[in-house]
Amino acid sequence: RVLKAVAAGGGGLDCHPNIPEKKLINAKVAMGVPPGEFVYALMDTTFFGSAKTGLVLTNWGVRWANDWSTETKRTAISWEELHGNGAYSVDGFDLKLADGAVVCTAGGGMSAEKLVSVISCIVGRTEML
Repeated sequence: RVLKAVAAGGGGLDCHPNIPEKKLINAKVAMGVPPGEFVYALMDTTFFGSAKTGLVLTNWGVRWANDWSTETKRTAISWEELHGNGAYSVDGFDLKLADGAVVCTAGGGMSAEKLVSVISCIVGRTEML
């Protein structure tokens, strides 16, 4: 379902199996992806392409690391919580999810608005784009 929603979203994310290995390794470390959790898609928001900030969509949910300019109380949220939680909102480059969870999309390959659409499709709130 994740890859289907990402593909329907029109691109902007590196998707399995085409995620560069060095980016995947950096993202897993920076975003605290535990062993055994599978990364379906990656959005790199770094200037030089290291993927030390950005977002990953995994089999568990969404994990991210923002740069210094965006404050967030959380850096991960499960698909289950996203499915049951209220509306998402967009403020410029920031995607606000739940309970102080803020993902900055500045510099990434997908706008916050498009990311809302993809996440909504994954959790079953809307049909595929």
